[in-house]
Amino acid sequence: ANGYFSALLLTAAIVQLVAGGLTDRSDHRRVLVGMFVLATVALAALSFLRLSPLALLVAFAVVGGSIWGSNPARDALVSEISTPESEGRVFGYLWTFSQVVSSFAPAVIGYLAGRYGIQDSFQYLALAALLAAGAAATLLSPRVYRERASDPAVD
Repeated sequence: ANGYFSALLLTAAIVQLVAGGLTDRSDHRRVLVGMFVLATVALAALSFLRLSPLALLVAFAVVGGSIWGSNPARDALVSEISTPESEGRVFGYLWTFSQVVSSFAPAVIGYLAGRYGIQDSFQYLALAALLAAGAAATLLSPRVYRERASDPAVD
């Protein structure tokens, strides 16, 4: 298990660097949605399929890469929607909210794993990733997300 977790973290570090470049070259909202969709697929594979040790390693690597790979897109979004005067606060609010919500995940997933089995508990993580993809996908709607008007004086 430690080897799989190490692979997850190593892949996460590499993919996060690659995703940063991808975020700079493309619509960060699409990168964010794509990363959450990848996480959903990998977590669904973990929960519904019987995987060989190599396939399990790949699934964990995809989970790590996609979840950490979403960070550059998320951060770019925060920078884009925040005013320079409030950017630090917005990051602080989002990180605090994220950490508080995430702090319950190990206990909840542990409970579910004990009650239903470790593989079945991944279904709930897949559902959470799917909900995150859906929430991020709403940002693709012009009714939800409006591009900031360019200021010719700043350009």
